[in-house]
Amino acid sequence: MSALDASDKTKIEASKAQYAVLKTNYEIKIKEAEVSAVVTPLDYRQVLRNKLFGEGTIGSDMSFSFATANNLLSIYRNFVNTVADNKNNYSREDWDEIKVLYEALDTRKNTVEKDLPKGDNNKIALLKIKFSAIKATHRGGTKGAENKAAKQKA
Repeated sequence: MSALDASDKTKIEASKAQYAVLKTNYEIKIKEAEVSAVVTPLDYRQVLRNKLFGEGTIGSDMSFSFATANNLLSIYRNFVNTVADNKNNYSREDWDEIKVLYEALDTRKNTVEKDLPKGDNNKIALLKIKFSAIKATHRGGTKGAENKAAKQKA
């Protein structure tokens, strides 16, 4: 009778070991599925870059090599028009990023300026004036609105 008991105990221990392995594998697969299901949202700066310049055109490296003398006017036009269309929706952080992007675009313009088609430089200058006016009238307002909201919470 004790031989049966020992045999049964061996089978039980083997089943427990097999169950532990299956349970561990199952838990690992569940964790892997949870990790892959979590989609990390894009950084707000990347979302803004995509809206201003097109999906994936500018990454965190801030390379403006895509901007050439031949397409610079259309890039400026799109940038300024997008800012104008969304000027009331931007936060102070958005305006800070827009300023950085604008300065980088302007630096690129200075690099390719000698190759710009005739008349493009004047058209870009008009767009720069339009952008400056928008920025001057809306960027400061976002800070004021944030301060007002903070005071109301307090």
